[in-house]
Amino acid sequence: MMRQDLEKFFKQYHLNAGMFQPIEVNGRTDWYLCFYEFEKERIWDVEDIKFINDVKRVLHGIFERRIAKNIRAEKTRILFEQQRM
Repeated sequence: MMRQDLEKFFKQYHLNAGMFQPIEVNGRTDWYLCFYEFEKERIWDVEDIKFINDVKRVLHGIFERRIAKNIRAEKTRILFEQQRM
């Protein structure tokens, strides 16, 4: 049984199957990794799920490093601005 909002989404975009994995960064879920099947109904097998989870882990690491880099850059910018005053 599919939730009504997902059923509407699937019909609107002509999807037959989908897998959605939340990507949490800093305790928040801001992104979802989505895989769709347009041509036929699909039962995801173990290898599909492992692959999708591997992709999710890679993206999670990239997002965390990028956010940490942006935070460091912002802190450095603030320190330089404070030194100029």
